[in-house]
Amino acid sequence: MHSPGRASATLWAHERLEPLRFSAKHNAYSIPANRPLVLEGTLPESPPATGAQRVPTLDAEAVRGRKLIAVVLVAVVIVGPLLVVLSFQTPWEEAVLAQGRTYIDVPLTTLYTAPNRAGETVNTSVEVSYLSGFWSDNHSAVGPPSIVYRWSSVSGTDLPVRFVMGPSFPVDRRSQFGDIKGDWFWFYPAGGMPRLSESRLLSPLNVSAVGPGNRSVAVTKWAMDYTVRKMAVLQGLMRTNFLEVDYSLTVVNRGFVLPLSDSNVTSPAPADLVASGSPLLVSPGRPIVINGNRFSRDSRSPFTTYEPFYYNLTRIRLDAGSAGVLRVGLNSMNAWLAVCEHAQPPCWFQADYWLQLSTSNSPLWFQVYVDRRFGSLLIEYVPAPEA
Repeated sequence: MHSPGRASATLWAHERLEPLRFSAKHNAYSIPANRPLVLEGTLPESPPATGAQRVPTLDAEAVRGRKLIAVVLVAVVIVGPLLVVLSFQTPWEEAVLAQGRTYIDVPLTTLYTAPNRAGETVNTSVEVSYLSGFWSDNHSAVGPPSIVYRWSSVSGTDLPVRFVMGPSFPVDRRSQFGDIKGDWFWFYPAGGMPRLSESRLLSPLNVSAVGPGNRSVAVTKWAMDYTVRKMAVLQGLMRTNFLEVDYSLTVVNRGFVLPLSDSNVTSPAPADLVASGSPLLVSPGRPIVINGNRFSRDSRSPFTTYEPFYYNLTRIRLDAGSAGVLRVGLNSMNAWLAVCEHAQPPCWFQADYWLQLSTSNSPLWFQVYVDRRFGSLLIEYVPAPEA
């Protein structure tokens, strides 16, 4: 989900090391000088000093000095070992192993239109839409929809691997990517949060497929620039190594359509599909539109509007020089989330999925299924229910 100026993400585990600050505190004691009480208008009278009457006085400055030395020694004893431990936990670079660029086709969702039907004329289309973030007239912000991604399942090395997205400072809220603590990061399909003056400049992202029997994938293409470093760190008294992948992502193509057979997405297995609700009827000349947020509510019980959908992407190959070739998984987590301005109705969906269907000859009954990997919809024709 660190080099200076970068946010750190460690595969499987991440801890940010915050430096401890110590301030030595001590009480400064002073010995007040012995001053005899002198009444106003009189002169003090002192007996002549003799050898037997002289009392040695303490040197106040010497006492203060000794106490300060004692405090410093205590601070050194306590703080010194802690500073040593902290310095042992600071990684250092041993070598730069490789630098490169790779391109990733990242699926946003699957697109399934209604299938063909013998003897019927079926008109059908499917569309996924992502709105951009914007500022309302009273200067309150409505954030853009996002998908969460996670690096996972690294193979090709026996060393632990840490992913570092950078640079993250200063944070550019218009960027389509945002780092999350750990091995996660955000992606905003329609763009990040614009500045107030740019609120109307960003356009939504709409990807669609048309025609019966269409089985496609809405895809976004990223360029990933990366550097693989061999790092070392002292853990206790043991020196260990790990690999650090410093990377940045750029959108090359915001959204396009690929046939399912040409993509890195497989057809849904039976376990990926969940029937949603009861069979529906579409009558001739009366088109019907169904949307993802409505039907995915019924896909699992109990369902909340924040029910996520998970997909494990095909592994990505990264050249690591002398360390070999890394194969890295990239997992996605998505949900159809409702947003409400000022946390009050009316509410709407910043991202949604629509499937349109019409027939011109006879009524058709169909069952809606939810692809649990993406929250997309798929329909199958079923016999009319018994009267």
